[in-house]
Amino acid sequence: MGCQRHCQAHIQYHKARRFEFLWKILLLMAFSVLLSNSVKAQCESCHPLEVATYFHVPYENHQCKDCHEQKSNISNEDEVDLNKVKWFDHGQLFDGVSYIFIPRPRQDKLLVFYVPELNKKFVLNPLNAKVLTYSYQPILIKKVETCGIENGIWWEANICVESNQPVELEISCSNLYEQKDYWSSFHQVTLAGLEKDKTYKCLVRARTIMGQEVERTFQFKVIKQDFPPLPKANNVSVFLYRLEGNDNLFVSVNTDGFIDWKLGELPGEPKLISAQSSSKHHEGNLNVSPNLCYRCHTDHKYKINHPMNVPLKENMKKTDLPLYNGLITCLSCHEPHVAKRPYLLRKESTGLCLSCHDDHYYK
Repeated sequence: MGCQRHCQAHIQYHKARRFEFLWKILLLMAFSVLLSNSVKAQCESCHPLEVATYFHVPYENHQCKDCHEQKSNISNEDEVDLNKVKWFDHGQLFDGVSYIFIPRPRQDKLLVFYVPELNKKFVLNPLNAKVLTYSYQPILIKKVETCGIENGIWWEANICVESNQPVELEISCSNLYEQKDYWSSFHQVTLAGLEKDKTYKCLVRARTIMGQEVERTFQFKVIKQDFPPLPKANNVSVFLYRLEGNDNLFVSVNTDGFIDWKLGELPGEPKLISAQSSSKHHEGNLNVSPNLCYRCHTDHKYKINHPMNVPLKENMKKTDLPLYNGLITCLSCHEPHVAKRPYLLRKESTGLCLSCHDDHYYK
């Protein structure tokens, strides 16, 4: 009899536990629905669904984090772990201003420029790159001279060239030829395989970033000349620019002496920046780089026929389309959430183009 009562009490206990568990599940489901509706209401307070015909799928499915989630929190040099940097370029600079172009596959990455001697790290965010308005001042080669001649395995000479603006350089001396394919206002070029006591007549050709060229001749005799010590840099400044009129991204380095440098990328995506948005709920959390769109629209990455991440040209009129950091991006022409037009276009196709281009664009 006692055993029967014990078994019945045990059964009643487990029934009560099951009921309590089911009640908790129902409460959790109700809370999830309320939370989902709250998030939905918050989004739709700025982006109402009822005025639209076409929907961006992530927005329609309330997957806001797909586009708005911040991917990198690095905001200053102290937070950079050099062991996590993927280095892709390195070199030496001697003096003055130099330009180092960023390869296309890396132009949407968070970059690090590192000077080991000074232990200086510069975080370069492509979303914050300034537009370089180029000045078409005449090129001037200010100085060409030998800065050291010696006999090691063979006779070789260093030629130092100073210009009034960053240039890439070619030097041809008889059958010898060397070039520097980066832009700098100070180049040191080494010519090897020289003949002792021979006089070499040389042609120096300098070319600016915009393709302007200038030539200068000089000559030197192969006799021993001590190499002057390279002055070490004390101050280095580094900036990231986009060239006016196109989307070429490059690093501008200003140094007062010799440096070794390394350039690399950090994992993840660039730190997100604020865009021209009417919403304050997610201000500062919208990545406006085309690379964000290419995550899903992979087919468009190589088929797009309109320049991206470029400013309006000087002869273009001011536009009422949104620009981000002064640049044209995917969101300049496409609504990111909902729209009344196919392809989420902000305007009808002709009106969209004429927002920036003059009427002769169609003639």
